[in-house]
Amino acid sequence: MIRATEITDDHGNVVSTKKTYFKDMFDEEKGYLFWNKSSFVKTFQDVELPNEITKSDIANLFLLSKKVYSTTNMIGYRGNGGIKAMDIPQMANVIRDTERHTVLFLNRMVKKRIMAKIEVKIGDDVITQWYFNPIYFFSSNRLSLNLYLLFQKDLDNFIPEYAKQKFRLLKSK
Repeated sequence: MIRATEITDDHGNVVSTKKTYFKDMFDEEKGYLFWNKSSFVKTFQDVELPNEITKSDIANLFLLSKKVYSTTNMIGYRGNGGIKAMDIPQMANVIRDTERHTVLFLNRMVKKRIMAKIEVKIGDDVITQWYFNPIYFFSSNRLSLNLYLLFQKDLDNFIPEYAKQKFRLLKSK
């Protein structure tokens, strides 16, 4: 679909035309474009979670995956002052469990490489951030250098050699 906008002068002469192209919301062959501007997290049908992961763990992963902020793969939210990482009490609330059980769950997920725990020093504060491994849960179409470096050991089995070389080049800059 094309929307054309014309700008005219005082005499009615067209000064400029701007064309905006956008997707049809309904295509007879493909159907309705459902929630096209909504945030999302993808899972991949040909990548299974490790067998040791319980149904309860899968439920917790699902609940936390709904809290991935934008395209970062970080469990977080937009708060006062920008993007914030969720802390243990907040994640415990999301998965409806105690803080102690939440910590045990998160540590299991880090050990199984489903998640990563990163500590970032900002001024005098140390902030803990939790990221999903993009081979299991992915909130973007593009893999960032940071995510690649966090989960390189796992991702190298899934991405082509030329992409690995480009990431190595970016890392060396």
